[in-house]
Amino acid sequence: MADSCWPGRHRGFDAVRAAKTCLAALLPAISGLLLAGCWDAHELEEYAFVTVVGVDVGERDDTIRVTYQISKPRNFASKESATTADKATEIVSIDTPSLYASRNLINAGTSRVLTLVQAKVLIVSEAFAKKGNLLLELESLVRERDFRRDIILITCRGKAEEFIRSNRPQLEKAPYRYYELITQTDSASGLVPDSQLHDFIVSSEGGDRSALTMLAGVREDDDREAQTEELDDLLAGELRIEGKNKVQFLGSAVYNDQKLIGLLTGRETRMAQLVRGKVKQFNAFVPDPEEEDKIVALLVRQQRRPDIRIDPFADPIRIDVAIDLDLDLTGQQNPNRRVTSNAYIERLQRAADERLTKQIEEVVRKSQEQFRCDFFGFYQTARQRCFTERCWDRVRWRERYSDAKVEVEIKTHIRRTGKQLDTVRGGNS
Repeated sequence: MADSCWPGRHRGFDAVRAAKTCLAALLPAISGLLLAGCWDAHELEEYAFVTVVGVDVGERDDTIRVTYQISKPRNFASKESATTADKATEIVSIDTPSLYASRNLINAGTSRVLTLVQAKVLIVSEAFAKKGNLLLELESLVRERDFRRDIILITCRGKAEEFIRSNRPQLEKAPYRYYELITQTDSASGLVPDSQLHDFIVSSEGGDRSALTMLAGVREDDDREAQTEELDDLLAGELRIEGKNKVQFLGSAVYNDQKLIGLLTGRETRMAQLVRGKVKQFNAFVPDPEEEDKIVALLVRQQRRPDIRIDPFADPIRIDVAIDLDLDLTGQQNPNRRVTSNAYIERLQRAADERLTKQIEEVVRKSQEQFRCDFFGFYQTARQRCFTERCWDRVRWRERYSDAKVEVEIKTHIRRTGKQLDTVRGGNS
């Protein structure tokens, strides 16, 4: 009798019972979603972090030689390793059919799992790069989930394994930090290009632009004869620097169709980087316009990007490059010279214009006659003139670049002559 008087009460109990049943059914599914991310978890102590990867030609034609430099994080803070970087890393090498297989094989002799999450540098030897199809050879590495495309790509004269084992930084214990700093320093002065694996892949896949990578080498004692008067007109390994670390970074490697086709010296690389607008500042020496046996030292700053105008439809292709540079006078050898004269400053600017223009024209000529490829990136400006892919195909940039007419104009402006007006003289002068 009471149930028939309160029919809504039964409906309320049924709804609560149904909600509890649904919640009980959903709870295992929700728990599964929340706990599913832990099944492949690992502790940091289980990993060995690779910071540098080296690739050489293997002993057999069907193998490559892979070298891994593995960091020992505990030794970075250890007092025992405070005076040497050797104990902070472990270097292992193996001949293997592929890069992917190399990690599993090396794990046979190591207690920790190798990971490339912290890899910062990829070094390929000159002989390996000349085989061609570099990306195809490194495909398994590029496909790795752990491998990042912002890794620094370096081409090494000689063997990559010897380079890695010879590298003994005196100011940095962590190898990844050493490579990061030296890349920032040298690329700012233009002696080496900024070369990341991603840029190399984009340049190689695009087809109309060649790629530049940093060039590294180990100085040998018998390289003293290679020293020239132009200190920056050398390749890595040829510069005479006395010190414990014989590793050098100077110049660049030129790739076309993923194959190493030649090398640029440090000065040639700097001129190429000036055209690309990627130089911050560098030191230059110009003969005194009134006494050529005397040298004037200048600090060159590239404050603005180059003005590049290209007519890809002209026959031959027309390329005009205008570069504005600011100069600071940092030294001179003429004891009787006052640098406040406007006439002298104008002559010095013209001398700097002519010298830098000549050096850039030499590199442009080398790209057209020797390498027959565009490593300046001119094609990016030229392609903006075409609104369709069919239009760009008609330009035939790769075929016609070698015959292009390139005009280079350098405008320098001396902004500062320093606080010293006269050359410093002796006490009797």
